[in-house]
Amino acid sequence: MRRLMFLAAAAFFAFTATAGAEEWEKYDKPVPTKITVRVLSHGAMAMSKDTGVMVVLRDARTGVVLDQGTTEGTPGDEVALLRAGYPRIRGKAGLVKGDKGFVFEDLKAEQKMKEKKWRMPDPLFDIRDERKPEDLKAVVYEAGSDAAKYEATINISKPTLLSVEAYGPLLPRRAMSTIMTSFWAFPGVDITGEGVVLTLRGLIVDLQDSMREAQIKLSDVKDGIPAMFYLRLLSGSQLMANQKMGIPWDSAGVNITVQAYYKGKLYYEDTKTADKLELDAAMYRAMMPLPAGLPEKDIKKEKIK
Repeated sequence: MRRLMFLAAAAFFAFTATAGAEEWEKYDKPVPTKITVRVLSHGAMAMSKDTGVMVVLRDARTGVVLDQGTTEGTPGDEVALLRAGYPRIRGKAGLVKGDKGFVFEDLKAEQKMKEKKWRMPDPLFDIRDERKPEDLKAVVYEAGSDAAKYEATINISKPTLLSVEAYGPLLPRRAMSTIMTSFWAFPGVDITGEGVVLTLRGLIVDLQDSMREAQIKLSDVKDGIPAMFYLRLLSGSQLMANQKMGIPWDSAGVNITVQAYYKGKLYYEDTKTADKLELDAAMYRAMMPLPAGLPEKDIKKEKIK
């Protein structure tokens, strides 16, 4: 009896081992597999060709680069990405044209525009404002455009753990941020649609004179040294003071810290919200006082970067 059980077990093992071998033989040759990658700017739109982002796909085990390139397309549908509610349980985020979610229309948008002195009305309910249920109308919203994406085709012969890295924005490079994640890919099973989604954090901050050294004269800066700089979200979207326009990116919610050094030592530091320094939708200005004891004869030799 024991011998029969042993033989039966051996036969079962041989059968499963053979079946396993046949399964792997299907992938003796690499199978083309499509991978879609999208990169979002945190709290904003998709990274597109406007600011640029590099995507690198690697074999996570070996580190070998399987494909790389930049995203192509538009930043996407603003309402779909930032204002509409999408059922995440179905993997929908408004990144793909046709994704459906819901929004609340603000029936008193014109009144709110006049009260806040905006340049245009915001037709959608902003959760930062108080509204009565009768002032709102729930509607289904459908994404009108695809968000920028990078489409790769890799050749794999077995389930492979991949790592994907994103670097951006490509311009200006000093604002570059990175993000990486990993996922399993199976031969011939395409990852398309929304695809693999990464989110880059940070802002584009670029001094107006950052590409050169600026010489100044003491007579021109007796009231302080002006520092002009650009400030945008990584996707290239504008920040704007809330009282100027009803848009989701409020410069009043962004803190800017200005530091000034003289002879290697910090002599001034100040933090203000971006709306206090804003000149227009992209340009900002901060003022720094002159350091104490600055000799007038040396001012022409000083260089401000």
